[in-house]
Amino acid sequence: PLPRPVPGGSVELLRRHVNVPPEDFPLVVGSVLDALKGHGPYLASVVVGEQGAAKSTLCRVIKKLLDPAPE
Repeated sequence: PLPRPVPGGSVELLRRHVNVPPEDFPLVVGSVLDALKGHGPYLASVVVGEQGAAKSTLCRVIKKLLDPAPE
């Protein structure tokens, strides 16, 4: 099970871990929140960018956020 949320956090803490333009950050947050809603249908997120743009890192960060179990 996922840990219980504690009061006082901020979604802004995620910003430093994802390499997306400020105007795209709400899309990342929306995708994460949609994945946490507990029932489908779910939003399909497509990550695109140039080589070296940290696409894989973004996906790993989101995966760890949603499923913190060790790989």
